[in-house]
Amino acid sequence: MLAIVFAAERFSNYIYGREVEVQSDHRPLETITKKSLHTASPRLQTMMLRLKRYNLHVKYTPGSQMYIADTLSRAYMSDQSDMNNDDDEAVLRIMSATVQLPATKQKLQEIRKASESDETLKKVKHHIKTGWPSQRGTTEPKVQAFWNLRHNLHVENNIVFFENRMIIPEALRQDILQKLHSSHLGVDKCKSRARESIFWPGITKDIELHVNKCTTCAKFRNSNRKEPMISHEIPNRP
Repeated sequence: MLAIVFAAERFSNYIYGREVEVQSDHRPLETITKKSLHTASPRLQTMMLRLKRYNLHVKYTPGSQMYIADTLSRAYMSDQSDMNNDDDEAVLRIMSATVQLPATKQKLQEIRKASESDETLKKVKHHIKTGWPSQRGTTEPKVQAFWNLRHNLHVENNIVFFENRMIIPEALRQDILQKLHSSHLGVDKCKSRARESIFWPGITKDIELHVNKCTTCAKFRNSNRKEPMISHEIPNRP
């Protein structure tokens, strides 16, 4: 999204007042740009407002079909090292989802493996690829939590995404909560940080419980003690 904002403002003199098609290999941008402002995160709202004066239409195009742009965006390499291209591609594709919570290749691999073994996410990926049932009640209880989100779910490199946010498998959620709260941020700041990059059903409640159970925060938290009643003399006249 930030790349679109940069390009639109850089070439404003050429595209202002014209209908412009933006081709992107990041599929969630198709739906994100069509959303109303009040449903977007504060960070996305800022970028969407900067694009409001332009008549832009975002279209998903696989990177392999954007020959010129894809070639120009690649850095020159003097040597061909033994790189795992799949991992590099995964890092590039989910870069926007790890800006607030930077993830190493090892961490991404861990999330990918955990997603592949997570029974609920297995079923979610199956529905994404083959289509969702016509009725919510026909799916399993844990899968039903994704029902209202189904139109904004997609899979990138075996990792499930909700819009541009990675869905963390159940086995890694406690670890992610600890990382979110590693600086002992408050509930609201932890929620804001998570909102930019990660997701799972019930994440808001889980963040609240985790922060409220933090012994370090409780030790230094201001105690809202109830002030004792103070007696006053009763007046003998108005």
